[in-house]
Amino acid sequence: MTSPAEGDPPGRREIALAFAVAVLVAVALFPRALFGGATFFHYDTWLQNLTFRAWWFEQLRAGHFATWCPGMFAGYPLFAETQTGPLYPPVFVLFSLLPATLAFSWSVALHLVLGGTGAYLLARRFGAGPAAAALAGVAFESSGFLVTHVVHFNLLIGAAWMPWIPWLVTRTFDGSRAAPIALAAVLAGLLLGAHPYATLMALVLAAWTFVHRAGRSPAAWTGGASAILAAGLLAVALAAVQVVPTREFLPQTTRGEAVSWDFLTFGSWEPWRIVTLVAPDRVGTPVDDTFWGGPDWSHYAETCAYVGTATIALAAVALVLVPARATWPAVLAAISFVLMLGRFTPAYRVLTWLPLFQSTRLPSRFALPFTLALAILAAIGLDALVREPDARRRRRALLVGGILIVGLGALAWAAGAPLRAPGEMADVGRMWSQRVLTLSTQAAAVDARIAVTTIVSLLALLPFAATRRPRALFATLPVVVVAIELISWGRAFNPTVPAHFVTDAPPAVASLPHVAPRPRIFRQGVDEMWTRGPAGTRTDLVTPGWRGHERTYESGAWTLPPNSQLLYDVDSGEGFTSLLPLDWLDWMGLARQPGATPRPDLTEAQADLLSIDAVVSTGSGIGGERWEARALPGDVYVSHNVDPLPRARLARSWRTQPLAHIGELVRSASYDPREVVLLEEPPPGLAPEAHAGAVDVPLIWREAGPDVRTIDVPRDVAGDAIVVLAERYDPDWRATIDGGADLPLFRAEGLFLAFVAPDHGGTVRLEHAPSSLRTGAFVSIAALLAALGWGWIRRRRRYEFLSAAPHRAVWAPAAIGAAALLLGLGWWLDAGGVRAEGTVAAFRAAARRSWDAEATAAWQAGAVPAVIELLERSLRLAPDDANSWSRLGLAYRTAGRESEAELAFRKALAIDPQEPRARRALGTGNLQGDRDNATAP
Repeated sequence: MTSPAEGDPPGRREIALAFAVAVLVAVALFPRALFGGATFFHYDTWLQNLTFRAWWFEQLRAGHFATWCPGMFAGYPLFAETQTGPLYPPVFVLFSLLPATLAFSWSVALHLVLGGTGAYLLARRFGAGPAAAALAGVAFESSGFLVTHVVHFNLLIGAAWMPWIPWLVTRTFDGSRAAPIALAAVLAGLLLGAHPYATLMALVLAAWTFVHRAGRSPAAWTGGASAILAAGLLAVALAAVQVVPTREFLPQTTRGEAVSWDFLTFGSWEPWRIVTLVAPDRVGTPVDDTFWGGPDWSHYAETCAYVGTATIALAAVALVLVPARATWPAVLAAISFVLMLGRFTPAYRVLTWLPLFQSTRLPSRFALPFTLALAILAAIGLDALVREPDARRRRRALLVGGILIVGLGALAWAAGAPLRAPGEMADVGRMWSQRVLTLSTQAAAVDARIAVTTIVSLLALLPFAATRRPRALFATLPVVVVAIELISWGRAFNPTVPAHFVTDAPPAVASLPHVAPRPRIFRQGVDEMWTRGPAGTRTDLVTPGWRGHERTYESGAWTLPPNSQLLYDVDSGEGFTSLLPLDWLDWMGLARQPGATPRPDLTEAQADLLSIDAVVSTGSGIGGERWEARALPGDVYVSHNVDPLPRARLARSWRTQPLAHIGELVRSASYDPREVVLLEEPPPGLAPEAHAGAVDVPLIWREAGPDVRTIDVPRDVAGDAIVVLAERYDPDWRATIDGGADLPLFRAEGLFLAFVAPDHGGTVRLEHAPSSLRTGAFVSIAALLAALGWGWIRRRRRYEFLSAAPHRAVWAPAAIGAAALLLGLGWWLDAGGVRAEGTVAAFRAAARRSWDAEATAAWQAGAVPAVIELLERSLRLAPDDANSWSRLGLAYRTAGRESEAELAFRKALAIDPQEPRARRALGTGNLQGDRDNATAP
């Protein structure tokens, strides 16, 4: 080492060895996915990350650069949505060369390896020796955040490059010729393929590293800022081919509008979760469906910041032995921790004043930089133990680290108290009573694991306290202990299934009508299996509890969940994405609320207008003379639409209506879409209204690719007419007649593409050709040439921006103290209701969820007394739940307890004046029509 704060740059052989260790860790975590013919599949993997890429690269192999996907929302600009990230280089290479399932598995492994290697290099950059740096690499690569976010692959991409950002910033300050270009390339990769949240965190990380490295040197501030700013601008330009289309599309989605404080802070990291730093399964785990610490299993992944028990102890050692060297990771950990808390401190409101942070949620995702900071702190602490000659100082530091992990272990044990003595909380409901027994058994196993990991971690650090002069070999023991602890936990988290479960079409596909180019479906009344039932015949992609049940997920695609049907060459009128199109939500009558899983109720008119060929449902098929239902295994039904409207049709009758009225009409039960076409503006060159004939004359149309349609308009068209295509309108569609003149496009029926039929007919070509893509591509190419030129210039000239200002030892403890102060302030102000949070509150919330679910089942079975008992107990725990009061009122009225029913409805309205069931109940007194939906989740 050249100085206490700076390490010698590792050589190629050392880097290769670190890379090899990272590969071994990835293989140890996911052997079946990499070599066993299995694939990841759960939740977002199947619904988005694997599926989007599989579909896009299938189009590319067919010769189409797809900007439009006809299989979602009756048409969707999938390239602009960013989650596909097809131009992100690792994804482009792997998915171009390998089958989609294998490409996804190797993409996951590659990014784990990149994350581990980057953490190793960053730890070396902050002065850690090779063995200590290995601890940082192993702890970060197999950390809870990275392992649990395999399901959110875009976040994993951002996590993998997170350590490289500060490493390249510091290398830029050192005058490295290649570092600014590499920094621009990494930032461009994040913009091309990573989750926007991860990109924002990377920029914050780069800014803090710049401030830390520049110190008080004017030359460092001016020279370093210019180089890093140039790298950032170059990165945006390099990624413009993706950034510009996304920027144009964003205002058309729910994320382009202002969002509420509740949305911004959804998924805040509750302070009591500090115990999960040493016991991530303290509140259960979705692996065996015992998770009870949040609204659903995904909350486990979003709040997991597990880096190993010994890692926590060594982080404390760094703060005691070498606080000056620990400044960068300590301040980063403090800032990240405060931001993770979200609504529980006043600080998060400051963050939401910044651009781009005004539409993001899940503050707990700041566990990513927090995890990286802990890994680097631990490496610095381990290195300090090896270097420290004073045995008393080592023992004092180890005592602090030991007290910390023992204290956390004791808190984790205490947090399990609700399960050791549930009392009356286990009395109501058969489902919950049985579940409490399962949770208690799992909690005992967690208690044992806490004891083992704490004792083994202390033993791994004991040699540093027991010897007068530590040996470098001692540093390998904590590395091995942390690796075993994290890998033994992490390898069970991400379920895998045989690849053919994902790639083989389910029975529903064979039951669909045979139409060209593909059938279009919709799902209605599908029962999603959010929890594993005792006698279920089907398991969904969202069902937790996969340990020992992996083969049951062969039925995961039986109901063709949104987007999954893209794998089987089937179109859908719905979809699953974070960027929901506003016009589709309005047309479906759904609120403009950010989310990913809308479930609209489709009317007969909407099914016709969408040209829906079949509806997938569970429990029963779609009734009515126009529907033919077929029963399939697993309680699944496919109902054929006997006579849908043609995908492309000629219409001679139309009427102009305000857009809001169009939405109301198409959602009404009496509207007949075969009588007239509704337009929001008069067709170009035609009258506002026409009633000259049919609106459903079928036209011949063809698909020349995902974003090209051709429609043959008959030559004998006489009189005024318009053509309607059942494809969602988008401003980037272009229409030409016989390869010549442009035709103006407009929106019909509130959602679909339309144009005026040419007087003498002809072939109309519609192409989705976003100008933003061309603009972005031009900027990216120019930026690439500029990058090559910049690299050539830097080869001829070397810049030095070295800072000579050392960091004071007080900065690290000051940052941690400030974080503690903010947490205390939040507690004093009761920010976000922090005082009511705790495992007892989480346990009660889990009981309420179970009681509510059982009340739903009891209502459907007609067991009204059981419904009343369950809801009454639920309301004792949450008396401000308007929905539960309304449901209880329905149950009272059904049982003939009219006065109690009216009181329950009035309590519901006192809490929420807009509660629909209570309003209808007190307005009409007739609830029979609402009974089926009274307890719907």
